[in-house]
Amino acid sequence: MTRDDSTRLYGSVRILRDGRVRFSPWTFPVLNYLSFMVMNDDLFEVLIQGQWMMQLDLSRGRIYSANFRYSLTPDELRKLVSVLRRAGHGLERWIVPALEYTSLSSAFREEHPETYAIVPELLESCRDLPVADHWKKIRAAMFAKYEKARAEAAEKKAAPARTARRKTPLRQRQGKARRTRPPR
Repeated sequence: MTRDDSTRLYGSVRILRDGRVRFSPWTFPVLNYLSFMVMNDDLFEVLIQGQWMMQLDLSRGRIYSANFRYSLTPDELRKLVSVLRRAGHGLERWIVPALEYTSLSSAFREEHPETYAIVPELLESCRDLPVADHWKKIRAAMFAKYEKARAEAAEKKAAPARTARRKTPLRQRQGKARRTRPPR
């Protein structure tokens, strides 16, 4: 893994209720394989044994959204949810948002259907977890944006089929503008 000056590696994280993040070089006592890489001021990743599993996006120093890596296998996703629940310190508040946000991706649904299929089961198992206040505020907007994009995509897909069936209207002749002659 190549690191440049803009990336920093930490052993643990604490996410406050308002979404602010505090990093520490100390690792979680039992979860020493869990680490956090800050990519820049608006993104950090959760790593397990050096491999990124989850991304958390920051906006003005607070977590804005979270998502899991799309290429996770069902077992890896289950294990990751279990590890994040165990880690605590505010990470558990972003498990449900990450599952919901990841499930909205069409790439995730189409390219990894076996992993997508277990998301409802994981959401059900996470019912007892608290959900980040910020996600509660923007959840409806995210789902509305997703539904709108999905409807537009379906409409685009159906549009060529409709226009092919319909006859195109004939081009109507346009007459010349009438010229009025000046009076004599």
